[in-house]
Amino acid sequence: MSSMNIKQGSDAHFPEYPLASPSNNEIDLLNLIEVLWRAKKTVMAVVFAFACAGLLISFILPQKWTSAAVVTPPEPVQWQALEKTFTKL
Repeated sequence: MSSMNIKQGSDAHFPEYPLASPSNNEIDLLNLIEVLWRAKKTVMAVVFAFACAGLLISFILPQKWTSAAVVTPPEPVQWQALEKTFTKL
């Protein structure tokens, strides 16, 4: 196999997000809430856009409901268990 040169990435690309410590495998909920709070306008815009798209599609698409059923009369063998139950009452 050929050797690959992997560049050590710098954290200059994401200065606003805090780095997680490498020895800590826990999630910091306060940092997560802070990131979501900073992105609240984006989150609300996406939710609003999909809600509007869903409403628009629900009014545009035609309503189609179909169902089919085959009903057959019961055979005498099928009635026996029911008749036994009724006689016990």
